[in-house]
Amino acid sequence: MVHFYNIIHNEAQISKRILMDLGVADNKIFIEDKSLTTTENALFTKAILMQYGFSKPILVVSGFHLPRAVINFERAGIDVLPYPTDYRVSRTTRLYVNKFSPSYDALWNSGTALREYLGIAALRFKAQ
Repeated sequence: MVHFYNIIHNEAQISKRILMDLGVADNKIFIEDKSLTTTENALFTKAILMQYGFSKPILVVSGFHLPRAVINFERAGIDVLPYPTDYRVSRTTRLYVNKFSPSYDALWNSGTALREYLGIAALRFKAQ
């Protein structure tokens, strides 16, 4: 029997492992791994920054999520240096008939974009 709780890790722990594999010392990596939302991530990160006296963190986040993440961190009073990753870009391809039929990837990307745009709109209308 597979116990999934033994193999599931959150993004912060995975990122830490990757940084350590790249040679960054364990004691130089500070992670926030308790949050369930971007708003919580900003608030919990603020506590870590204050605890260690850090003032300008690098916000490493997916390019599609960056605008909403920056808004959340700014609202928490954190001035971040945004560092986008894993861009989703189009590359030049040949045009053929199947390009006009729906694809899973296109629907997935549309859903991701919609969620981010709705999240940004909700933040804009949410009382601070």
